[in-house]
Amino acid sequence: MATLHAGVARVEITPPLGVEMCGYGPYEKRQCTEVLDPLYARALWLAHGEARLLIVSADLCMLDRALRDAAATELAARCGLPATAIMLVATHTHSGPATLNTVAWGAVDPTYRAWLTAQLVEAGAAACAAAVPARVGACRARVEGVGINREQPAIGPLDTAAQLLRVDTAAGQPLAALFNFGAHAVVRYPFTTRISADWPGMAATHLEQALGVEAALFLQGPCGNLNGHAMTFDRTDPRRNQVSCDMRVGDTALHLCAQILPALRGIVTAEVPLAAAWREIALPIAPPDPATLQARIAQYRPLADSRTLADLPPLHARLTRETEEETRWRRARFEVDAAEEQLRLLADGALPIAAPLQVLTIGDARLVGWPGEIFVELGLELRQRSPHPLTFVASFANDDVGYIPTAAVFESRGQGNDFGRYPREMTPEIYRRLPFRADVGQVLVEETLGLLRDCGM
Repeated sequence: MATLHAGVARVEITPPLGVEMCGYGPYEKRQCTEVLDPLYARALWLAHGEARLLIVSADLCMLDRALRDAAATELAARCGLPATAIMLVATHTHSGPATLNTVAWGAVDPTYRAWLTAQLVEAGAAACAAAVPARVGACRARVEGVGINREQPAIGPLDTAAQLLRVDTAAGQPLAALFNFGAHAVVRYPFTTRISADWPGMAATHLEQALGVEAALFLQGPCGNLNGHAMTFDRTDPRRNQVSCDMRVGDTALHLCAQILPALRGIVTAEVPLAAAWREIALPIAPPDPATLQARIAQYRPLADSRTLADLPPLHARLTRETEEETRWRRARFEVDAAEEQLRLLADGALPIAAPLQVLTIGDARLVGWPGEIFVELGLELRQRSPHPLTFVASFANDDVGYIPTAAVFESRGQGNDFGRYPREMTPEIYRRLPFRADVGQVLVEETLGLLRDCGM
C-alpha cells in the first residue's frame, strides 16, 4: 500500500546590492542598498504512489512564464514528476528584485535572474530529497481586520478567510505549513531601497517559529484591489515614514497570524490522495486605438527625448531632492515607451492572451493557481461557487498576465464613480500586454470552475 511522503526546504534568493527593485512608479531606478530581511524560496514536496506534487513559494514581486517553465522543466527531470504538477508562486513583495520585463517598473538583472532560476530548482529538489512518511490536513479560518480595499476604501470587499494546510511527519511532528490569504505586500515604505519580504515574510517566519515547522509557504490570494495596510507616499521625511511602515508590517503579519494559528494547530492530519490538473486558456482583449497611441507619442516625445535614463540619479540619491523636471520626464518617458510597446503588440496581431490554469488536489483541498493580480471579488466568487468547499486560490502562480479586474471596473469608466483606472488601463501597458475585455474576470472564473469540476475524488 502506498504511503504519503512529504519534504520541505527553504533556500535563500536575496539579490546582491545594486539590483533594481520592482514596483511603485515609472523609471524610479530603485536600486537596492540594504537587506532588511532575506528573501527565500520555500518548497513543499508531496508524493503518494505515482502521484507527485511540488509547490514553490518565492519572496518575489512577480514571475513570468519563461522563468517558471525553465525552473519547472529542470525540476520535472530531476524529481520525476510532470511539469504541470509543479506550482511556482510569487508572494508579491514590492521590496524585492525586478524579475519581470515590464515597461518602466524596474529593470531585470539577467545575472540575478539566471541565479534565481537555479535557486528555485535547488529549493524544489531539496524538498524532494528530504521526503519522509507524512500526513496532511487542511482547513479554513475566518479573518477579520486585515487589509484595506484600495480602489473602494469605504465600501469595497476584503478577503474574509485564510485557507490553511499543515503537514506532519508520520510520527505527528509538524513539518510544514501553508497559508493562503489576499493582501498586497506593499506595507514597507514605497520608496525604501531595502530588500524585504514585507508582511508575508514576517508572517511566514512567525508561523515557522510558533509551529516548529521547517517552512511556512505563503500563497498570495486574489489581491488586485487589496493592500495589506494603508500606504504612505510622502517623500519629505523618509526615515520617519520608513519606521512607521515597518511597524505596520509587524501589525499586519501578527494580526493575521493570531487569527490563523489556532486553526493551524487544530488541523487533523491523515494520509490523503494527490492529483494535478492543468489547462491553457485564452483571455479576451480589447485592442486600443492606434491613432490614440500615436497621438500620445507625439504629445510626450519632445520631453521624453530631452534626456536619457542614464542622466537620472538612482532613487536613494534623489528621493528628497527630485526636481519637478525629473518627475515630468519619468512620466513622459513611460507614456512614449508604453504607447510604442502597445503599437508593437498590435502589429504582432491582436490575439487573446494565453494563460495557464492549475489545480492541485491534496485530499479534500483544491489549490487553484491563477496567473496574475486578480480582484478579490473574483476569488470570493470562485470559492463560493467551487464544487469543492475547501478551495485555495493562489495568485501570481506560474505566470503573470497582469491585473484582472471585475466587470464593474470597466463599467465605471467615465462615470462619476469611476474607479480602477490603474488596473484597467495603466497596468496592461506596464506588463507589456494589450488591455483586457470587460468580461475577462468572468471568463477566468468560468474556465476555472470547469477545471475544478473535472477534479473529482
